Amino acid sequence: KKMKEKHCIELPQGICKDLDINQFNTMIDVALSLEPLWENAIGKNWKTKITRDTLLELYKKM
Repeated sequence: KKMKEKHCIELPQGICKDLDINQFNTMIDVALSLEPLWENAIGKNWKTKITRDTLLELYKKM
């Protein structure tokens, strides 16, 4: 939050509010296919931490 304020950044809100489950599933499929990025960000055991349910909940918050 401090970085957003410091650099006057506004993040859009509610961008996923009108998506249906098929659209969420497409986004989740794409995200999970980016394995090298997840491994770099979270580590080799990223699959135990990032699940379809985890991503769905994150997308619903957007």
